[in-house]
Order: sequence, then structure tokens, then C-alpha cells
Amino acid sequence: FIIIPKLTHEDPCLQIDCQYCQHKLSIDIDLSGSIGSCPICNTALTVPECLQYSANCLNLSPEVPCLFMSPASPEECAQVLELCFNSLLYSFDA
Repeated sequence: FIIIPKLTHEDPCLQIDCQYCQHKLSIDIDLSGSIGSCPICNTALTVPECLQYSANCLNLSPEVPCLFMSPASPEECAQVLELCFNSLLYSFDA
């Protein structure tokens, strides 16, 4: 699993690097597919789908599950733990 912490629901931002000048950009994860530009090199950029972008940066295979999670939410933590345990149980049954 790759779990990307979402620190607040009010501020859905994520830091990514510009592909051209490596400037850190703060993007809104809800705006994937939108077009913007880098403030340093002025290159047009498309906001990536954040889970796929994270998996690509880590060179993960498509089979690795990726998800956002709020660490402060007990419900989301319980759901992630349940997903992990169910995945382990399924892998032993297969």
C-alpha cells in the first residue's frame, strides 16, 4: 500500500515538482486535469491525478493500491487497517 496523508479537509494541497525547472508547486488535489503554469519557468502544466503521480514518482507497479487518508480521522484509520488485514487474509487464502 501507499498511503498519502491528507492533513486537512479544508486544504487539499499537495507539493509536486515542476517537470522542467524542479520548482516545488503546491497543487489542489481536487483540480486534477486542470491546466496551469509554473511561476518560475512559465511552462504550461497539467495538474496530475495525485495518486497516480505519487505511484509514478515511487516507480510502483499498477497493482500497488494507493489511497489518501486523514491521520486524524479514527474512521479512516480503521478502514485502512481493515483493508490491510483483509488483503493479508486474502493473500493467504489464494
